[in-house]
Amino acid sequence: MKHFYKKARLFLLIISSLVATNVFAQINEGFTTAIPLPTGWASQNLSGPTIGSTGWFQGNTTVFNAYNGAPTSYIAANFNNVAGSGTISNWLFTPEVPLANGNIISFYTRGTGSIFPDRLQLR
Repeated sequence: MKHFYKKARLFLLIISSLVATNVFAQINEGFTTAIPLPTGWASQNLSGPTIGSTGWFQGNTTVFNAYNGAPTSYIAANFNNVAGSGTISNWLFTPEVPLANGNIISFYTRGTGSIFPDRLQLR
């Protein structure tokens, strides 16, 4: 009987560890080094009609400090993503993450003011 309980506990321990690793799929990226992009991340600048002089870049303390970590620990994009008065459409892609109903996505974002409002899409 003792042997049975030992096997049952071992089985439950193995199953619970497998379930726990699948339930908590998580990305935790502080962008301490934003360029080159961290492994698994990608970007695409679709701004137009002409792409500007910058893409995504390392955080800049002259604009603001990071929410957490080192002052430049964030990734940023700005009006220089497009030439002239074109439309900015600069995308940042996370590594692939399996999502299910009820999962929560949490991140921090900020802008420099309301004169040129920023728009953010999460897809």
